[in-house]
Amino acid sequence: MLIELSNIEKQYRSNQFAIRNVNLKISPGEFVFIAGASGAGKSTLLKMMYGSESPTKGQILVNRKELSKKNKKLLRAYRQSSGIIFQDYKLLQNKNILENVGFALDIDGYKNKDVKSVSMSFLKLVGLESKAKNFPDELSGGEQQRVAIARAMARKPRVIFADEPTGNLDPKMSREIFENLLKANAAGISVVVATHDVAAIEALNLRTIVLDKGSVIGDYTRPERIY
Repeated sequence: MLIELSNIEKQYRSNQFAIRNVNLKISPGEFVFIAGASGAGKSTLLKMMYGSESPTKGQILVNRKELSKKNKKLLRAYRQSSGIIFQDYKLLQNKNILENVGFALDIDGYKNKDVKSVSMSFLKLVGLESKAKNFPDELSGGEQQRVAIARAMARKPRVIFADEPTGNLDPKMSREIFENLLKANAAGISVVVATHDVAAIEALNLRTIVLDKGSVIGDYTRPERIY
């Protein structure tokens, strides 16, 4: 899936820009970091990229077609082909882990007999098959984030967007999360991660887009040190 941002701006108040004149292209199968300090505009840019917010100015193109709330059919199809991972996991507390992964499949119209087997296969992929019957509050933060990754991958998306997926985790758990995101990428899924985890960015040495005050100040193909 080709994602192109052309002259994107996001303005919340008359003189307050969250994003300024951003031009980017995410190619199919890429793993891309969006980096920058708190308040740089990472989350806002990511929200526009997965269609939950619209730009004030500019265009977002998906496979050469404009992503717009006016084009409900395209927006719906795009969201169905995208996986979203949040910093706070957003797991359903009244459902066990297997049911949490399967919930997205139910929404996508999978047959009941397939939901359990598909969900379990992705829990195995992130190493949590033994905890399928546990509830979210019985898992560590890192385990809950791995469930969120399994849920995103179970939809067989073409792209995964992750917003500060390791923000609440220690370095060991952070490595595990990125290892799972790399598994998704190795399966052919594009991955876009907004993060201020400089250690992870430098360790993985993948394409990194750096924001400052809403503007792109660097786009490094394989950065050794970004800032």
